[in-house]
Amino acid sequence: MEVRVDFELAEGSPDDNFDDWDHVAEASIDLPSGKLEIHECTGGSIDILAVPPGTYRIRAYCGGLDTLSDDRLDGDDRYRIVAWPAPSAPVAVIKQYSAA
Repeated sequence: MEVRVDFELAEGSPDDNFDDWDHVAEASIDLPSGKLEIHECTGGSIDILAVPPGTYRIRAYCGGLDTLSDDRLDGDDRYRIVAWPAPSAPVAVIKQYSAA
């Protein structure tokens, strides 16, 4: 199956409206090598991105979660990942998804 995932490397924290997203969460990641490797959820590496070495904040947006089938394999779900340089901070849920 294919799932839409958009990735953006930003200069700073995105100024967002979360109305179009079901769930939004953040975490920090340290990339001293300057390489960010992206994996698919059920397989291996699909890309390696060159970024300036340092610590980043990663914000994951999840949308269309209520369109997923019972086995969670089919639907119109979509995802956006934004990374920006920032000091390390605890994991944070900005918007919590609650299945109807």
